[in-house]
Amino acid sequence: ENLIKETAYEHLDLLPADTRYRQLDSYISDMKNGDKWLKKLLKPVKKQYDYIIIDCPPNITALSENILKNSDAVLVPVIPTVLSVRTYEQLRKFFIEEKLDHKKLFPFFSMVERRKLMHLDTIEAFSRIHPECINIIIPYNAEVEKMGEYMAPIVWRYPYAEVSENFVKLWKKIKQKVN
Repeated sequence: ENLIKETAYEHLDLLPADTRYRQLDSYISDMKNGDKWLKKLLKPVKKQYDYIIIDCPPNITALSENILKNSDAVLVPVIPTVLSVRTYEQLRKFFIEEKLDHKKLFPFFSMVERRKLMHLDTIEAFSRIHPECINIIIPYNAEVEKMGEYMAPIVWRYPYAEVSENFVKLWKKIKQKVN
């Protein structure tokens, strides 16, 4: 609790990354009932927050497995490329093999270049195969990549940009699915 920091943005607090967290995987792996670690960790702050969003690394580790098992929803940004689609399909297969609820997986397309035919074809094919896909597209925008530099959410910095409007639509859709 004492590591959570308020931000300048209403309704947004952060738990910043810290080098001390790099040992979490081995710590969780060594724990008895380690798969419930995250649920126990978040219990004291759960009443303070409507939503807790965890940015998970793109690989399966003890930490990410804990996040996947204990989340109410898993948002999966998919870049419309073969490798990104394959990665999502591997994640979905992992859910099925581990007997996790794959219905809590919510892929959506991000970093989309509408001028690239491959992106459009990939989105169309993926959406047919994966009806769980949220049909809100986050377009590529260089300003999104600069958010870390600005230290501000894109929707505050550029509220009327298409990318911001689509992030707002995405958030509303996710809230509908989770609630």
